Amino acid sequence: MRHFPPCIATVLLFLTCSPPPPLLKDEVPPVVALMFTENKLSTVAAFGEVRLSIDGEVHRGTIEVHWDSTGRFNADFYAPLGIIVGSIKAHDGRGTVAFDEGTYTFTMTQTMDTLPFTWGHDLAFGELIRILIGKIPAAYATLLTQQPDSCINGRKTISALWKTDTLYIQADVRKWPREVEKLAFIFKKPPAWRYVTLQSFTRGHAHNIELRENDRNYFSIKYTKVKCN
Repeated sequence: MRHFPPCIATVLLFLTCSPPPPLLKDEVPPVVALMFTENKLSTVAAFGEVRLSIDGEVHRGTIEVHWDSTGRFNADFYAPLGIIVGSIKAHDGRGTVAFDEGTYTFTMTQTMDTLPFTWGHDLAFGELIRILIGKIPAAYATLLTQQPDSCINGRKTISALWKTDTLYIQADVRKWPREVEKLAFIFKKPPAWRYVTLQSFTRGHAHNIELRENDRNYFSIKYTKVKCN
């Protein structure tokens, strides 16, 4: 067996075992933009758990989602006994929200002000669909390609913050591997939802999604099965 002098052995050990260079602040926008660039997925199928809290009363169920690149979308919500209690469907630039024997029709760019829930106000139908498949609203994608207004350099992550007149966006990015852990949208003058949080990403789609007005009013999805093609 060949033996190296101690100094050479130390150098070799450093070269073979040292971690890659840490993520720099200037690299945060490209990393975030790469994750949320429109990819060429043809289909997304997902199943998961739903939790809805209304004035502190928590309702639990499941959701099954199907989306394809033509824009066709279908989401069915099930009560614990497996009964469908609501659905959201879209195709050819329009769609419906159905629940409690009522059906509401919207275009993709239309805000859902006619829903009897305040969470529909100021939220476009197409934005809701993107959130339900774990994608950020398209209006904010461009902002995330720009330099953040500030960064906090943590031990394992960098927290980058973007500011506009209407909201803050915080991205927590792991230094290694260079991946986004969490995106949080905090509205300064909120409609119904003050916070929208996306985390646990696969191919740019979040598995954990939450829209929160306050501690007593929120809606969350935790996808346990996701298939992207």
